[in-house]
Amino acid sequence: HAWHALLQLFYTRPEDLLLYLHNMLLNFVAHRSYIVWAASNVVVMVVFLGFMASGWPGSPDPCIHYETTGNNTIVQVKPNECYCEAFDFAEVLDNVGGVRQPVNTWSNMYSVVTSFVIAMVISHDRQRAGDFNIISSHNPIADLYVFVSLFLGLGSMFFHASLKTGLAWVDGCSMFFFVCFLDCYTLRRIWKSDLGFWCSYIISVVTCTLLASLVRWPPILMLLIILSVVVYIVLEIIIWRRTRCLLIGTLRSRLLWGCSVACIALGEVFWGLSQTGALLCRPTSWFQPHGLLWHTLAGATAILLFFYWREENRYKYR
Repeated sequence: HAWHALLQLFYTRPEDLLLYLHNMLLNFVAHRSYIVWAASNVVVMVVFLGFMASGWPGSPDPCIHYETTGNNTIVQVKPNECYCEAFDFAEVLDNVGGVRQPVNTWSNMYSVVTSFVIAMVISHDRQRAGDFNIISSHNPIADLYVFVSLFLGLGSMFFHASLKTGLAWVDGCSMFFFVCFLDCYTLRRIWKSDLGFWCSYIISVVTCTLLASLVRWPPILMLLIILSVVVYIVLEIIIWRRTRCLLIGTLRSRLLWGCSVACIALGEVFWGLSQTGALLCRPTSWFQPHGLLWHTLAGATAILLFFYWREENRYKYR
């Protein structure tokens, strides 16, 4: 009956049909952030649970500090530096399924919640025609951030669940997805080009991931992240100089940005204090600051930055 009604509408009042299809498209786009969130969750978790059930392939991560002896036996030569939480070295060697570090792994599920909140707010803004800025608009860049904020957590799960070199790059890639978005989105606020955003984002993520994977120098990951943060700060200064508005220009935007900086700074403190052998490290305890504090504070930074970007140009319409 629905198809018959549409065909009748097409022959009698084609302009009404076009309006109907237009409204359907707008409704789809308004809820696209939910679709991205749901599809991303399914794809990433199906892969993760598949490895978890069948076993984690590859060689142990260098954080374990192992060597291969003359008879091809792998032995641990000194205490591991795998972010404190205790695990069974034999399970890593035997490619066993399951999860090596439960707290550090499952704490990353925070990103399911934070990314859903972001998807919900984007959908709400789109239904209210709140195209004040890119992150509140129908632009697919906003949908990309739903995935980025989700993958920031879920990508980390692959490393902590496996402690494998071959899967550690997923963790690094998830961080590059975030910090490169930070840079490229801020650049997009300066240079009004969607094509420029997508090209710069893809190139920067691929370049950082390849460098972190191919360069055999442990500090390379942190160095690339610090470099990305420096680039972001420089871009924010350029916007400030051009617009004469510090951090978008509202009290709320400055508070949001300040809270995001405080969260990541505090997270870095807990990241350092929860390293293996550090002050807060208790390998067999349920309280693992690396997972429960560092991971969640990084997620808080991601959602606070979203609300900070959402403030752009809103004060003009109040």
